[in-house]
Amino acid sequence: MNDRIYNRYLEVLNQQLDVADSSLSCPPPTDSFITHYWRLKNSASSKNSLVNLDDYRTLTLRESRTTIQDGTTGLRTWLASLVLSEYLIDTPDLIANKRILELGSGIGFLGIICASLQRLHQTTESAPPPHLWLTDANEDVLTKCRGNVQLPCNLSSTHPNVHHRLLDWTAFEHSASRSTALADMDALDEDIILGADIVFDPALIEPFVTVLALRLFKLRQNGPRVALIALTVRNPDTFQAFLDAVERAALTVEHVDYQSSGRMFLERRKVKRTRLHR
Repeated sequence: MNDRIYNRYLEVLNQQLDVADSSLSCPPPTDSFITHYWRLKNSASSKNSLVNLDDYRTLTLRESRTTIQDGTTGLRTWLASLVLSEYLIDTPDLIANKRILELGSGIGFLGIICASLQRLHQTTESAPPPHLWLTDANEDVLTKCRGNVQLPCNLSSTHPNVHHRLLDWTAFEHSASRSTALADMDALDEDIILGADIVFDPALIEPFVTVLALRLFKLRQNGPRVALIALTVRNPDTFQAFLDAVERAALTVEHVDYQSSGRMFLERRKVKRTRLHR
């Protein structure tokens, strides 16, 4: 999609359009089941032009084919999720046997990859069991996420500790609701925080960074937390606003020098504007 069209969609995202009496109004297209093929880092790869599907695993999602539906962008998969997923596939030790919190999980692409990798790379029975919390502010999105994770064709359906939770970042900005929200979050005791393509609207930046700061500064016995955030830079001003908010929150941000091979999920030419930070 042309970025100018996408940015215009974001500008009108929160506007209430009354089309009830319009003869031209029509429902959005029905959801589709989309299957993505992916392979582990050490999987055999053929040097010829033919693709051996035996080398690949699959991930299936039921998702919207529209960019924005029902007032949310969370009903489809976005580019940064693919890039962060490929990074984790290449570095599975980052999440093996870990407690993971994903902010803005959407319909579950990244969560399914994480759950699958945890199942494939679980070390020993004596190791602490991995846990995965997938969170989103939209109940309909979270319902679709749960359904996708539990699809029998996805390895994630065999993960015993995948949890789904509504999480409104703005609750952490108000003193009246902050204590309850913090108490709910403290029970997670996550090792790593993940997020992909969640800084696309300037209005979301401050609430998102507030949640990051509260979690990253929270002391824990097993060492400091780390966050891995993948962002597609569509608007340089929005990206800079995110960096400025991070600086104001006294957080340290580091660019992860990761060059996607383009061998999974996506074409190499589409990766250039997606940045990975921790």
